[in-house]
Amino acid sequence: MVDLGRFAGVELWGYNTASSAWKRVLTNADGKLVVDPAALSAIYSWVISTGNQVNVAATRTTHFDIFNAPGSGKTIKVLGVYIIPTLVAVTGVGLTWEVIRTSAVGTGGVVCTPRPLDSVNPALPAQITARGKPTGGATTAITWLYVNSSSEETIPYASEASWLNHVPAGQQLVLHGGEGLKVDQTTSSAVGSTNVVVVFTVE
Repeated sequence: MVDLGRFAGVELWGYNTASSAWKRVLTNADGKLVVDPAALSAIYSWVISTGNQVNVAATRTTHFDIFNAPGSGKTIKVLGVYIIPTLVAVTGVGLTWEVIRTSAVGTGGVVCTPRPLDSVNPALPAQITARGKPTGGATTAITWLYVNSSSEETIPYASEASWLNHVPAGQQLVLHGGEGLKVDQTTSSAVGSTNVVVVFTVE
């Protein structure tokens, strides 16, 4: 404990920038600083990847969705969305994508498992789930971002895509309970494959 004797009997408050809320800092009768675990908001970082999925000749194809169902008790903050073409030699084409907030969980598809960036992260709540190429659900609420890419492996985008984050610098895409995120291919082309990688925190 930290000795704050001159604050004995005084209630101290501090601003938690992670949760954007004021938290009470406790001192005991002797002015010792006491940490109240209930007053702290732990933040845990995760990464998730679809792996290489073939592009689709259709008007719109959802390549990835993650959903934070009601009851999770958590908030997801998406820090990074990466749309990465494979470097397999193809005669590529320009592709357009949309990053979308959703109001319903995706169904079907292939389960994608988030990986913790710290091995001691607590497990995610069962209400947080993710899929590659869901076949249903993942209802669009609003379109956040529009992205251009290419399946042509010889242009600069192909080699730079693994570090090109499509979330605006310094921003976060926030998913409260009952909200999700999906990444849709909106160019009809079956040329090449794409790996969608998402980095997010849970608090």
